[in-house]
Amino acid sequence: MWAGDFRDPCLGSRTYRAIAMCDVLEHLRDPGDAIEHLRGLVEPGGLLYLTVPDAGSVVARLLGRRWWSILPMHLQYFTRSSIRRLLEERGFVVHEIRSHAKVFSARYYAERLHGYSPLLGRLTVKVVEASGLGSRLVAPDLFDRMQVIASR
Repeated sequence: MWAGDFRDPCLGSRTYRAIAMCDVLEHLRDPGDAIEHLRGLVEPGGLLYLTVPDAGSVVARLLGRRWWSILPMHLQYFTRSSIRRLLEERGFVVHEIRSHAKVFSARYYAERLHGYSPLLGRLTVKVVEASGLGSRLVAPDLFDRMQVIASR
């Protein structure tokens, strides 16, 4: 297993049976170029696993500009159809796109409520901390994130 920059020269001309990029593509200026580069790293028949926010989800559409995945460091937003097109146009076969829960502490999720209602945010943080569950990891599936499995 190797973790680091997918363009690192130390990867050389090797190919890999599987590559995972979790929460990366939305931060890149040219995700198409990145996928093209990854195609050269995945061996024929090998798998690419991606996770990204789902801008086409019901939650994202309902919240609009207030959706929690609208962040300054997110340069790209994907829907299920746009991520499929991005991959297929670069030689990948998409096998599965489905929702993907994101794991954070209960306190992190409680703090996020502050942006929607400061009072609710403060109260929820107090309740979570008082219950001793602040550092407990939780993974609610809000159906606004997707995981994608594709092969070359």
